[in-house]
Parts: sequence; structure tokens; C-alpha cells
Amino acid sequence: MNMAPMNPTEEGLASLNTVVLREEPCLIRAAMLYYTVTKAASLSFCELFNDLGKYIKNPHTRWDYCLRAKRGYEDTSQPGKITFKILTLSLQNGPV
Repeated sequence: MNMAPMNPTEEGLASLNTVVLREEPCLIRAAMLYYTVTKAASLSFCELFNDLGKYIKNPHTRWDYCLRAKRGYEDTSQPGKITFKILTLSLQNGPV
């Protein structure tokens, strides 16, 4: 089956399982988190916040996405991301 190492695979399956059990299953939030974390690698917090405006109009929601991608960084004016979100979403969205 060529699956990823245990932790990313387990986390990805857990994420899918929570979506499948919803009344209206949709992976838009997972897709936006994947996009956000991917873009965070090359954008500052401010640039990322502005970039997400193409897809997310609510500034509070955009702020939340940026915080998730940049948390743990002392200088968020620099590009950088957390990798755990990418690992969690890699099963849902294809290879990282």
C-alpha cells in the first residue's frame, strides 16, 4: 500500500475519520490548512495574512489560520512554518 510512516498515516486517517462522520463531510478546512502551511514556508505572517485574503474574507478566520502556521516562531516576519500540520494533512491531500 506504500503508506507513509506510522505517525503521519495515523494522524491523516484520524483527520479523515472525523470528517467522514460529519453530517456534511467536506475537506475545505484541511485544504486551507495545507495551503496556509505550504505558503508560510515562503511568506511572512503579514504576507501570508494578505495572501489568504484571496480565499478567506473574514480577517479573524485568516488570523487563526496564520497563527496555526506560524506558531512557535519568534520572528514571524520571516518565512517559516510548522511541519506537523503538513504531516497530518499529507494523507488527505497527496504527497508533501
